[in-house]
Amino acid sequence: MPGLTTADKQLMRRNGLIMGDDFLTSRQVVLVVEIAAQDDESYDASLTQLLAATNISDDETELIFRWPGVAGREKAQIFGRVRRRNINMDRQFTFKATVSILFEAGDPRIYSNVISSAATSVAAQDGGLEFPLVEPVTFGGVNESGELNITNSGTFATHAVFRIDGPCTSPRLENVSTGDVLELDISLSLTDFILVDTNERQILLNGAASRYSRLSADSKWFDIAPGLNTVKYRASTSTGSACSVTWRSAYV
Repeated sequence: MPGLTTADKQLMRRNGLIMGDDFLTSRQVVLVVEIAAQDDESYDASLTQLLAATNISDDETELIFRWPGVAGREKAQIFGRVRRRNINMDRQFTFKATVSILFEAGDPRIYSNVISSAATSVAAQDGGLEFPLVEPVTFGGVNESGELNITNSGTFATHAVFRIDGPCTSPRLENVSTGDVLELDISLSLTDFILVDTNERQILLNGAASRYSRLSADSKWFDIAPGLNTVKYRASTSTGSACSVTWRSAYV
């Protein structure tokens, strides 16, 4: 497991703690790779290939693996960097080496190797009343479109990237489970779209220009909890607008 930072407070002149919020730190994974060969040429080629794949870099890369008890034995991945590498060469057997590699992921979550997606059109308000009325009467309904069903098959909260395509005014994403809302004071034309990244907490017009300042004051970022999550897409005015979402299930 990754480490934790806590907001615990020691009770003064008493035993115990006031338990605070816990947050995960980075995840460190140590890989041990053995290289064995029959001659200099194949040994050097194998070692060179391994060193190239585990070079130090500022760019994060994915480490993909399959492990019992993790992600239902399906392929999973973490994103991070190589932070340390040690090569132990056996002096007795010239063509053998053991390489230890420290891989550190700033995001401690283990993600499914599969990217899931869902899409919907904007919810349209029901039309006006038709007379004569027949009891029972229900007011203020909204049709079934406009709902994104997002299933996180993992054991830990994950994040999502929403794409809202115009034309629309004041697009709004509401997490039904938590009541949290992300609402933008913006108008999108037919050719415009907005990307809302709940992990990076970015709002990008056409995938490039930041529109974070258009986020309403009462908006609150939300995660995708394990299990089924329903997110409603709404807009003040819209004709043919749509919203799609991508995510990965997450484990810890």
